[in-house]
Amino acid sequence: MTRNELGREGGGCPVDHGSMKASNSGGNFLGGEGSSSASSGGGGCPVDHSKIPSTRSEAAGGGCPVDHSKMDPRNRLPVNLNQQPSTGQDRPLPTSRRESTIPKTGSDGTWVYPSPQMFYNAMQKKNKGPETDHMEEVVAIHNAVNEQGWKEVLRWEKFHMKKYGVPSLTKFAGKSTELSPKARFVEFLTGKAPFDRHDWIINRGGRPVRYIIDYYDGEDSEDTGMPVFFLDCRPALDSFVAVCDRIRMWVWGD
Repeated sequence: MTRNELGREGGGCPVDHGSMKASNSGGNFLGGEGSSSASSGGGGCPVDHSKIPSTRSEAAGGGCPVDHSKMDPRNRLPVNLNQQPSTGQDRPLPTSRRESTIPKTGSDGTWVYPSPQMFYNAMQKKNKGPETDHMEEVVAIHNAVNEQGWKEVLRWEKFHMKKYGVPSLTKFAGKSTELSPKARFVEFLTGKAPFDRHDWIINRGGRPVRYIIDYYDGEDSEDTGMPVFFLDCRPALDSFVAVCDRIRMWVWGD
């Protein structure tokens, strides 16, 4: 597992804050439109953590607010995407969207993250009780989660880049209620289950490859007081190649 601490430069935040009561074609809502260029943003976590909901259960609850059964297959965005303030919303939220660094399959660009207003509307539609005061922080963490997840995927994909080049992300799904075999084993040994799970399908040289990402929380850092989370990303055992990759990573590392 990879240890990540909120606010630590380079680590990002591995928590899916599509989980801040707020993790794509299922759990984590990247956005969907391709972008011609990528912007990685500054170092460290861009979130004011004093404004984040106070309990871990709030930060780790409920999956993605977006109904992905109603996604436009052309751009992986919700049908009739709404950037207008919701009824009863106490103040308008920003509608600008940040470009990710994650290449989008079938496009020359990258995935684009949702705006705070889009995220708020999606949460409101699913009766998640969104708060405008928190929404920009929620989206910032959500974006950092995806960036860190992609870094972990690329750590594995180094085994294949020489032959196939840089992979791209095709689709994704949140499966917070479905424990993977490894997660079940970890729970059996430690009594601790992941609070969220995502499956990402990438394109490796024209072949679909599935990755599983489990998210675990840990104790707050003694040095910074920031929450610490553990990200367990690995290729799903869908092929002999994936089995070999897992053995190779375990024996030699990356």
